[in-house]
Amino acid sequence: MSESSLKMLASKLNRCCIEGIVVSERTEHITLANLSADLAREIAGSFQEVGWTLSVYDGADSACEIPDIMEALCPYRVSVQKPSCASGEILFLSTAGFRDWLNSPTKADLVVVVGLDEIISTESTQFVPYGASRDPRRGSVSFCNPRKLVREYSSKRKVPQSIECWLLSDPASWGESVQFKLWASYSTRAILLSLANEIDEETESYVFKGTPRLALKMLKSDFELETSLDEKNFENLQAAGRWVYESDREAEVRHTLFSSELARNGVGKTDAVACIKESSAEALDGAKIAYQMLVAKMSADNLKALADLRKALIEEMSKIGDASRQVAQAVASALWAVLGAVAARITVETPFILIVPILMIACIYVWTVIYTGLKFIAFQEDRQGVWRTQIYSFLSKSDFKEMVLDPSGKAASSFKIAAKICGFATTLISIGIGFIMIKAHK
Repeated sequence: MSESSLKMLASKLNRCCIEGIVVSERTEHITLANLSADLAREIAGSFQEVGWTLSVYDGADSACEIPDIMEALCPYRVSVQKPSCASGEILFLSTAGFRDWLNSPTKADLVVVVGLDEIISTESTQFVPYGASRDPRRGSVSFCNPRKLVREYSSKRKVPQSIECWLLSDPASWGESVQFKLWASYSTRAILLSLANEIDEETESYVFKGTPRLALKMLKSDFELETSLDEKNFENLQAAGRWVYESDREAEVRHTLFSSELARNGVGKTDAVACIKESSAEALDGAKIAYQMLVAKMSADNLKALADLRKALIEEMSKIGDASRQVAQAVASALWAVLGAVAARITVETPFILIVPILMIACIYVWTVIYTGLKFIAFQEDRQGVWRTQIYSFLSKSDFKEMVLDPSGKAASSFKIAAKICGFATTLISIGIGFIMIKAHK
């Protein structure tokens, strides 16, 4: 099937939509209903020319062939099976089908849109004209889920679960085709939903919490955006959405700063498009400045916190080292006590009943020192978990592991190895000496 024939077919489907004909296009099939005999014959013939499988049904819902179409059996319905596409790819002929897909939660890596004049490359999906090179690729940035930050009260979620499909890989790119403007309108709605603090339960307005509070009327009509939004304003909104959500770790702070700045700059406004045009660029600049000031303050606080962390870590490892030395000292003391008891037994004929308790006390003493050391290490590990979540949350998991968990873990492992060796050695020596002395006593 040629590109020109598909474009002519897509044009006919779009004309049918304008004339009020029911056109339903899904990912696998197309259905046209309430067709006159002439239009059913024309549409069916066009699909037959491009080699697509189709079925025609008359007003009685009986299947019929194209030559048998007559006015007396109107209205007709034409059902068309789309050709199969590669995995992760979708083909759309009509603007109505493309619109329905944009309004659905279903996403794909590559979407072929007949009639599209330019390639729309987003962070997760590539929209290409029919016949263009197909290079589906995903962006390397992991964006935050907007539903984590925007509060909704309705059971039917409006905020998108992912914003990647609505962010252009090149924010400055722009198109003039109807399909691009259609995608841009849905992108604008999705980004606005993602930038708001909450969606009002009664009015469904975009609510931005600031001083004062800003409530913008929800955009419900695609055509309102297609006729009102220009290239520069759309680029500003794209830049705002990308800046807020490009870092999963910093998204919450950036989201709060941008919403506050938009509320401050858009005071008194209720129209969302007008607010985008007049306030989005200033709000983004203000949010970036506020974020840099916050980062500067946090950097100073973080440096002090890191110094405190280093001091606490040194003290902790010193205590673990002391615990290891205490185990060694306990073993030495126990062995001296055991040797003293043995010497007393040999030289003074000390009663056997006094030797056994000495051996038991020596073992208990060593294992008690080991137990207190292990409890101290367990306490320190619990405290490190508190450090990670409440004090040093600015550190990434890898940094915290490298700076805290790895050094303290090595020190704890050294203590545990030494404790096992010393504990079992003391126990075995005591048991061996006791066994020998029992034999000698008999």
